[in-house]
Amino acid sequence: VDYLSLCPADRALIDAAAEVMSNAFAPHTNFQVGAAIRTASGETFQGCNVEFTSYLSMCAEGVAIGNAVSKGAYAIHAVAIIAKGDGW
Repeated sequence: VDYLSLCPADRALIDAAAEVMSNAFAPHTNFQVGAAIRTASGETFQGCNVEFTSYLSMCAEGVAIGNAVSKGAYAIHAVAIIAKGDGW
């Protein structure tokens, strides 16, 4: 899908995921992931992946959903996920 062909709301969601991707903590894989979700009410929540040495890592979309739920937002309307990494 061409980014410019998307509606402004979807482009904003992708941009929000890209913005938070740089905050990812991925010392083991160097694979950074950012996610953004838009709720039914139009709010956007972001999350990035977090790796631990115990392999009990958190995925970016799970963090974003956790952020939404912690604010009382339960109805997810759209999700954007973006990633970059060495050799992927």
